[in-house]
Amino acid sequence: MSNKSSPGTITSTEVREMLRTAAQQLSAREEKALRMKDGVGLDPTAPLPRRGPVRTKEKDKIIRALRRLK
Repeated sequence: MSNKSSPGTITSTEVREMLRTAAQQLSAREEKALRMKDGVGLDPTAPLPRRGPVRTKEKDKIIRALRRLK
């Protein structure tokens, strides 16, 4: 059995290097979100940071209307 890779095969080291290079093009927030989503190097149970206001008047209005439909 030969341990040589076929010409189209890449090693895990090459994959890590390609990912590291690609990650340099992301903002810190994007990189953190991807790491958390995929469970890479961060606590997978930590929540993703939210963007913008969590509650708005419009959202509250929709929630009230949906509750009335029950």
